[in-house]
Amino acid sequence: MLDVIRRCRERRSVRRGTGAQDEAENLPLVEPSENHRGELNGGRSQSSLAPEGLEQAKRCADVLLRDGSLEDARSILELSLRLCPNDEEARDQLVTTVQELAKQNDQIQQNSSLTFSSRREKVRKMREYSDEFECVLCLKIFFEPVTTVCGHTFCRECIVRALDHTDSCPMCRCVLHLDVNKHPVNVTLRNIIERCFPDEAAARQEEIIQEREQNTYHGNQLPLFPMSSVVFPGQLVPMHIFEGRYRLMFRRIVQSSCRFGLVAVHRVSSDCNYRPRDVGCVMKIERVETIADGRFFIEARAIGRFRIKNMWEVDGYMVSRTDPVEDIDLVEDPSDEDLASLKNSLRERVGEVLKSNLKPGFFREALRRSGPMPDTSAPVSTLGFWVASVVVNDVEERQRLLEMLDGKERLLATTGRLERLEMKYNQANKNKSPTCVSM
Repeated sequence: MLDVIRRCRERRSVRRGTGAQDEAENLPLVEPSENHRGELNGGRSQSSLAPEGLEQAKRCADVLLRDGSLEDARSILELSLRLCPNDEEARDQLVTTVQELAKQNDQIQQNSSLTFSSRREKVRKMREYSDEFECVLCLKIFFEPVTTVCGHTFCRECIVRALDHTDSCPMCRCVLHLDVNKHPVNVTLRNIIERCFPDEAAARQEEIIQEREQNTYHGNQLPLFPMSSVVFPGQLVPMHIFEGRYRLMFRRIVQSSCRFGLVAVHRVSSDCNYRPRDVGCVMKIERVETIADGRFFIEARAIGRFRIKNMWEVDGYMVSRTDPVEDIDLVEDPSDEDLASLKNSLRERVGEVLKSNLKPGFFREALRRSGPMPDTSAPVSTLGFWVASVVVNDVEERQRLLEMLDGKERLLATTGRLERLEMKYNQANKNKSPTCVSM
C-alpha cells in the first residue's frame, strides 16, 4: 500500500508541478509489521492491517477524494480492504466507500461521454445548416457580422459596400438609417462561428487581411479621382464624395496613406468618352468628415505633381503607377536680377488687382484655397503656381501651365495672363458694370 501512496504522490507532484505540497504529502508513512509485509508482498499472511495503517489509508483516500483523484483513492481503499479481513466494521466502511467511489467514477465517465457526444452532435447539426452562417452578398462565411434593424445579417464590409449604392436593405428593401462603421458586431453569432467553424473563420479572416493589403496604396501607386478642373501644387480643394465607387476608394485611402491623385479629364471621342490627362497633382487629405450614410466631406491639399505611366481599374475606379514631375530649374541663380525684378513686380501687381477688383469674401476664399502669397525668397515654381491659381480660370491654359517644366517660363506666362485680366477690369470699370471673377 505504501507503494500505491508513493505512486499517487508522484503523479500528483508531476501534475501540480515541482514544489507543490498538499495535505496527503504531509501524512506520515507508517511502516507495516512483518505480518503485514507478507500481505503486501503476495498475500502469504492473513493478519489484519494495523489500526494506524488503516487510519492512514482512510485519511489519504479522503484527501485524494476531495482533490478529485477518484482512481487513486479507490486503489488505496481496495488495497486496504484486502488487508483487513477480520475487521468487520472497517470492512463495511471500506466497502461502502469503494462502492460510492465506483458510482461517482461511472457517473463522471458517463457525463463526459454524453457531453462529448452532445457537443459532437451539435457541431454536426451546425455544419448541416452551414448555409445559415453565410453572407448572402459575398456567399462566404460571416466576418464581423452586423445585424440590421430589419433582422438581416451581413458581413460589415459587404453591407458597407452595398449601402454605397442604396440606402435600403439588400434582402427586404427596408430603408436603413444607421452608421454601419459604428454599428456593433453580432458578438453571439461571431462566437458561434469561431467555435463551430474555426478553419473557415480563420481562412475568411486571412482573405480579408490580404484584400486590405492589396488595396493599400504606397509608393508610386495612386488611386485617381477625376475632375473637370485643374489644381496647382499648394492649393486646398474641398470635396464632397457621394458616388459609390469613390466612397469605397476614399475609405481605402483614409485607412492607408491619405494620398490620391487628382487629374483633369478631357473628351477623346465624340461619343462622350473621357480620359484622364497625363499630368495631375498628388493630394494629401488634411481633413475628413464621414457622414452616417457613408458620404465624405474632405479637404485635401496638392503637394506635388505626377505623370501617369499606366492605369488599371479596381472596383470601378482607376489606379495608376506614376512618376514624380519636377521643374528643371530647381536651383535659382541669385545674380539673376531680371528674375528677381519679375518676381517683385508680379507680387505687387497681383495683390493690387485682386484687392481692388474682388469682393472681400472672394478675396478671402482665394487666399484660403491657395494659401498666403509667397514672399520674394520663395522659389519661382511656388510663386508661379500661386499666381496661376488665382488669375487663370481656363482649364486648358491651367493644364498647360501645370505640365510646364520651366518655372521662369510659367512665371512669364502668368504675367501675360495678369495683364489681360487687368485690361478686363479696367474696361469693366470704365463701363461701370460690376465684375466678379469666379475663383
